[in-house]
Amino acid sequence: MKKFKNYFLLGLLTICMGFAFTACGDDDDDDFATSDLVGKWNIIGYEAWETEDGEKWETNSVKDSDITALKFNEDNTCKVYFDYFSEEGTYRVSGNKLIIVLDNDDDNAGAITIAGLNSTTLVLENSYSEVEDGTRYEGYEKYTFTRVD
Repeated sequence: MKKFKNYFLLGLLTICMGFAFTACGDDDDDDFATSDLVGKWNIIGYEAWETEDGEKWETNSVKDSDITALKFNEDNTCKVYFDYFSEEGTYRVSGNKLIIVLDNDDDNAGAITIAGLNSTTLVLENSYSEVEDGTRYEGYEKYTFTRVD
């Protein structure tokens, strides 16, 4: 089975790789202020599933997430921390969507749904469906972060 794709990472790096990315959500009426995101957020929860041509993979382990932390600055710059490296970029909020553009490619943006945000917790969700090289992938990811500063 093809290695599970971390589509938040892919959504951010879509950008470099040119994949089609779709973030879905049915809660588009929620508005979140960009200023509410300012600070550093460490991952504390990760749930995901993916089907590859009907074969399903599931996890609820933070160890399976490539993202370890996010940092949002007041000037709309950000840093995404992955397992072994980090990437800088810019971000904005549109309704309940968090749009991140990494510095390595400013032509495309990765978008993910803000499912919850308060002074201590940030919850991001993403669902996707795509066909790549004749193989259909569908999945869902939920990231839960806690504010550390």
